Amino acid sequence: MRRFHRLLFEADIQRGYQRLHEYRLPETTAPYWKLNEARPFQGDLVAKTTLTVTSGKPVDLLNSPLSWLVVSTRLLAAWQAFENELEVFAANVTDPNGAPLSGYHVVNLLRAIQCVDVDRSDVQWGNKKRRRAQWVTTAVIDSQAVPADAHLFRLAESRDYIVCSDELAQSLVGLGLQGLVFERLDSA
Repeated sequence: MRRFHRLLFEADIQRGYQRLHEYRLPETTAPYWKLNEARPFQGDLVAKTTLTVTSGKPVDLLNSPLSWLVVSTRLLAAWQAFENELEVFAANVTDPNGAPLSGYHVVNLLRAIQCVDVDRSDVQWGNKKRRRAQWVTTAVIDSQAVPADAHLFRLAESRDYIVCSDELAQSLVGLGLQGLVFERLDSA
């Protein structure tokens, strides 16, 4: 049976990592949540949005209150095998003084898979009939519902929930990436 992990940013502030401190969205633009729908995105929303990080050690996955995947060039390079399932935008990231920081990207993950074992998961439904969760506290993955070639995807039931295969997680662990963790998920 395949194993899966939830991809999360490192929440331990004691490590001194950079964190997204604030963001400025343009006044007239597409809704920011459109980047979480697992569909191609049109527009200049990312280019016109400024993300400001705190001082600290650079990370490869920034936290994002917008639920955007804000990743480093190093992490993006590790995801090259999935380039057909990713839409990549240059991120406008600045340090606390407003100086630009290069090497960050906003990734629109285009693959969403309906694979939550709803009987074994902790799900707060927004629309149960359409299988759209308001949030998923604990996901148990129905491994039979995940195609063999799926290694990085959103849960269709809760699109801000990013899942990666154990194979992908293991390949990333040895790369020295900072600021991300893999939370092992149960599989059915």
